[in-house]
Amino acid sequence: MEELSPRQKEILAYIIDYRQRKDISPTFREIAEGAGLSLGSARAHIQALRGKGYIAWDDRAARSIHIIKQAVR
Repeated sequence: MEELSPRQKEILAYIIDYRQRKDISPTFREIAEGAGLSLGSARAHIQALRGKGYIAWDDRAARSIHIIKQAVR
């Protein structure tokens, strides 16, 4: 799997933490707000995480992000 940028690691950590705290996946908007990014920038990073094989989701279901691989810190 490809290496993550520092921002992608931050977003992945946010998703993991959110899922652990709330037992559901965050929305793209919640990720953007949590990372201090615009929705478009957050979406690009989230898509990159998916493309690199770290996360996946069902396009037809809300809050369906699941972790495939955690980044090494």
